Amino acid sequence: ALHSTPEAAGEPQPLARDGVVVAADARLDNREELSRELALPPATGDAGLIAAAYQRWGELCPERLEGDFAFVLWDGRARRLLCARDRFGVRPLHLHHQPGRLLAVASEPAAILVLKEIPYRINEARIADFLVTRLEGVDLTPTFFEGIERLPPAHLLTADNRGVRRQRYWELTPGPELRRASDEAFAEAFLEVFTAAVRRRLRGVDTVGAMLSGGMDSGSVIAVARELRAGAGEGPLPVFSAVGP
Repeated sequence: ALHSTPEAAGEPQPLARDGVVVAADARLDNREELSRELALPPATGDAGLIAAAYQRWGELCPERLEGDFAFVLWDGRARRLLCARDRFGVRPLHLHHQPGRLLAVASEPAAILVLKEIPYRINEARIADFLVTRLEGVDLTPTFFEGIERLPPAHLLTADNRGVRRQRYWELTPGPELRRASDEAFAEAFLEVFTAAVRRRLRGVDTVGAMLSGGMDSGSVIAVARELRAGAGEGPLPVFSAVGP
């Protein structure tokens, strides 16, 4: 159900390669750069790119990945488990840890709760946090179930004979000041980056659609996507909206 790109549709998972096993829910947007740098065929799936990135850069590999992803990687030679989540937490990754006994990781809590070692208890505090929307983003680790946590965005978790460790691998930091000669030049510079971002996200197994919420964000994305599809000789872009009662 998660095979949303042509490369993912033809890639079996879990993927085993050279002593490394990967299970990934991923859509990497810098796959062209990764394929060139890792000397891999352009049609390599995202799990294959993640495996090769780990073999090249080790635990630092999430820093090299752009896009939406959550993955679990087992290095059989080093006896090391690596879990990582994308920079903004688009793809989910849940875990349950009993030190020295058990580490369970899955995309959804339901896959963890089937284990007999894990009690089924509702986290009432987290439900209250969800209902009071101003508190929703304060703590990014709890879930609706006691004993099951979310791996925060831009974090990786490593488990080996030294124990379980978590660390943040990326954070948003201001870059150098951008200087342009005019407002028009600033607009052109932004449009160039924005268009590249939309182009990267137009890959799909079937026809790609867009969600039109009525705001400037989705409207801008759709306007650029339609131009890109028209320039490539492709059909119109299907657009959807959610209409309330």
